[in-house]
Amino acid sequence: MTVTRSTSSLWRGLFCLIILVAASSPPGLQGAPDDPEARLRTVRATLQDGFHDLAITAIQTFLAEKPLPRHRDAAEQLLWQALYGAERYAELLEKVGPTRRGEGASPARTYWRGAALYGLKRYKEAENELAGLAEPAGDPGLHARAIRLWTWTNLMLGRRTETLTGFARYQALYPQEGDAGRNLLEWARYLLEDGDTPGAQRLLELLVGSHPDSPVVREGRLLLGELLTSAASHGDAVVMLLPLATNSAAQASMQARGYLELARAYRGLTNISAAIVSLEKGCEVVETPDIQNELEMDLGLLLLEGGELTNAVRVLKTVIARAPLWERSETAQRQLAAVLLETHSYDAAEVEYQQ
Repeated sequence: MTVTRSTSSLWRGLFCLIILVAASSPPGLQGAPDDPEARLRTVRATLQDGFHDLAITAIQTFLAEKPLPRHRDAAEQLLWQALYGAERYAELLEKVGPTRRGEGASPARTYWRGAALYGLKRYKEAENELAGLAEPAGDPGLHARAIRLWTWTNLMLGRRTETLTGFARYQALYPQEGDAGRNLLEWARYLLEDGDTPGAQRLLELLVGSHPDSPVVREGRLLLGELLTSAASHGDAVVMLLPLATNSAAQASMQARGYLELARAYRGLTNISAAIVSLEKGCEVVETPDIQNELEMDLGLLLLEGGELTNAVRVLKTVIARAPLWERSETAQRQLAAVLLETHSYDAAEVEYQQ
């Protein structure tokens, strides 16, 4: 699991470290009052920024001091969350202990036990744990997370009906929760893999139309644009993709992919000049080699199609040299050789055919 942290998050993590160290030092060395609530808030901020191991150490120190029961219970749940985030699933399973049924059962303990089993890929056992949290249990946030995890557990078990039930149930109960957009996107992807393209398109339209701009909505916009282009709805695809391609808040890779798909939609409308402009803009923001290759390949072929032989040769030979074993490079090299032959550039054509 990869955690991406911004500079501000790193500074905040460093600040949290200073506070945690101060709070766990002998009283005479502490730089802040020994306030359990403040220490727990600091741990939550540390977890939010992805510093799971640091949080684990701080919580273990806190628990060793035998805090009041309400603080202890809160710290234990934070410890479970931190262990899961650190992918220390076996340790998490040991910490939460055996399942408790009936009176006195802890929904949080049941959830994190199910999460540990899921992390260990013991999906059937995880599903058995989480099934008990399928009805509201007093904590909407916990219930929402339980439905999500139960859905993915059934997905991993290959249970189509239960998986679709889980996606639909989450949408019905929590249409605006933090993971609501992600739920719609994953549901749409599942339907696509299941062959239900119209169903997936409806979900993506709901995602884009009912949720504010976010990385998840941008993914949905890109996927919906691709579906519209594949269905030859090129005008609708342009409308869907243009806000993504020109969104300066999007990650460079997402923006570049937006320009790539936008160019393909313009190509479908036979607006070659707009397609070329889109590809050129994509090349300006792209950061990943695979997307760069796609952009430059499409650009070179469009230039070749438009008769701009000099520019086409320059662009295509650059991408072919960068990715000589790529299937599209081989195809482009043959097309380039054929055009050179047609324009009586016999020596250059021979070179391309021989490579």
